[in-house]
Amino acid sequence: MSFFSLGKKYRGLQRLRRVAEVLFKYGFGPFVERLDLRRYIPLPAKWKRPSLPREPIATSRSFARHAADAMEELGPTFVKLGQFLSTRPDLLPPVYIEEFTKLQDSVEPFSSAEARSGIEEELGGEIEEFFSEFEEEPIASGSIAQVHRAVTIRGESVVVKVRRPGISRVIASDLELLGMFARRLEEYVPESRVLQPRMLIDELGRHINREIDFLQEASSTQKFHAAFAESDRFYGPKVFWDLTTTSILTLERLSGRRISSFVTDGTPEEKKQLAAGLFDLYMKQFFEMGFFHADPHPGNILVNESLRINLIDFGLMGHITDELQGALGTGILALRMGDIDLMMGVLEDLKVFTEATDLSQVQGDIVSMMDTYVGMPLGRIDMPTMFGRITSIAQRNALLLPRDFVMMGKALVTVAGLARALDEDFDAVGALGPYVRTLIRKKFSFESIRKSFLSMAFHSANLIRYAPADIRRIVRKVLSGGLSVNFQHRGLEKLISDLDRSSNRLAFSIVVGSLVIASSLILSTGVKPLVFGVPLLGMGGYVLAALLGLWLIWAILRSGRM
Repeated sequence: MSFFSLGKKYRGLQRLRRVAEVLFKYGFGPFVERLDLRRYIPLPAKWKRPSLPREPIATSRSFARHAADAMEELGPTFVKLGQFLSTRPDLLPPVYIEEFTKLQDSVEPFSSAEARSGIEEELGGEIEEFFSEFEEEPIASGSIAQVHRAVTIRGESVVVKVRRPGISRVIASDLELLGMFARRLEEYVPESRVLQPRMLIDELGRHINREIDFLQEASSTQKFHAAFAESDRFYGPKVFWDLTTTSILTLERLSGRRISSFVTDGTPEEKKQLAAGLFDLYMKQFFEMGFFHADPHPGNILVNESLRINLIDFGLMGHITDELQGALGTGILALRMGDIDLMMGVLEDLKVFTEATDLSQVQGDIVSMMDTYVGMPLGRIDMPTMFGRITSIAQRNALLLPRDFVMMGKALVTVAGLARALDEDFDAVGALGPYVRTLIRKKFSFESIRKSFLSMAFHSANLIRYAPADIRRIVRKVLSGGLSVNFQHRGLEKLISDLDRSSNRLAFSIVVGSLVIASSLILSTGVKPLVFGVPLLGMGGYVLAALLGLWLIWAILRSGRM
């Protein structure tokens, strides 16, 4: 093993110890023990038993707060984990969603010298070759990057987003550690499998890796800019591609007031125009563009002097595929018609059912919800309320909703709430109605049916064409004995690990005992050389046995199990 590998392994072990210690500190001792990580906690920390909440963990706000505090203390990757989980109200109880939503991605900025050095290294020249002005003080600083105002040599006002030095290595190491936690969760805590921890961490990894690759954000920003380049109502910043790399992002600087400031300072006419415009902007993204800005908090929505809405920060994006759009349209139609079989078919197509899902219970909950919407005009369906009921049903029945659908629902709720704050008479349901009708017409249009038929015909033709060859290969494997069946055990990993550790300790104890017996025999024989009349070899055996015995006792104490 190379020194580099040894160093990497040592750093990983130190980080694991730190994570285990912090989890134990904030009251997650039982969790640490079930994952068989207690031996990584320093002995003094084990004596400080934190008090656990008396109320059930699923509804305990103090426990949720402890979880958020632990994530903040563990750094950027774990903060991103909390923020990521806050977008999944279908998986976590409301108190956890609320506490994780409060997690702030704001940290001390790194030095302007490091920012300059990073820009120069990425762009391949002195910073003065690209920017005539560059503000040393960042206007925003997060765990991934910080943002500086600047002016290009062509005189264009821009903002420059610079990735934090070394953050890629830190995130990669923490994601590897989280992957290990996810695997242990599924092995040692069977009830956690309904959440599919490994899938969630894989998804988190893809999300963070997209976020630290600024070319991804630049692409999303450019698509939005191109979609509204000719609009006088909506706008997104222009990307300066010649000043953008994987770790440097240069965008047009947009001016304006936060949209939330109009709630108290805007005129009635301004408020009505902005409420309708903001809602219309998001409906176009959801139902026409197929991708959307998934972080519509007021700081990312600016309004200029002509009341044009400027969206910024496209680091978090959602996508509405044709399949998901079709499922939404069919699902809404099934609700209005009271067709439970159609609704269950939509959910099955979206692959939301898990091993822990009780289908009869799901049907009962959906029938109850249908009682509200059967026969209701499309224009009167309150999507935010319906989304809340869907996520509640998902959580009760261990359904795993598509993340983009959940992000869409959260964005819709946020935008509808902001529109209502601007204009208390704003009719979000009425504004949504035409888009829902268009979505359903699109789902059942001739063009949509034609595409579905062509796709089905293509796959059916392939199945017919290749089925004989596939069957022939299977038969050959059976006849030649090459067909094998693999069995995978579940829930026995911890037992195997405990047996392995116990057998190692037993063998170690036998070695120590043998050393003591052998040393005693040597002492009784008086074999030379002698030290103070005592055989040196026997004394050495006793000393070695004592050291090994102390080592064994220390290992047992560190594991917390006698």
